[in-house]
Amino acid sequence: MRYHPRYAHAFKKQYKKLQHSGLKKIATALDVTIETLLPYRAHKLVGRLEGYYECHVQPDWLLVYRVCEDEKILELVATGTHSSLFE
Repeated sequence: MRYHPRYAHAFKKQYKKLQHSGLKKIATALDVTIETLLPYRAHKLVGRLEGYYECHVQPDWLLVYRVCEDEKILELVATGTHSSLFE
């Protein structure tokens, strides 16, 4: 099932920083499916981030996202290390 990406402002800024650091492996753009995120330990978040998901792109590099099933949108919300995202 195909989803259209939507990029949150914070995600765009964080992604730009990661590109400068040489980390380019990320769930990109135009043909993102939920199934492609499953090998990266995708799981639901709880608490104040209920309704969001997280997957591990690398052991300490996360991608936080939200899925809108009605509109078939995958919103990329944030990316970074555990400490940079959850402090």
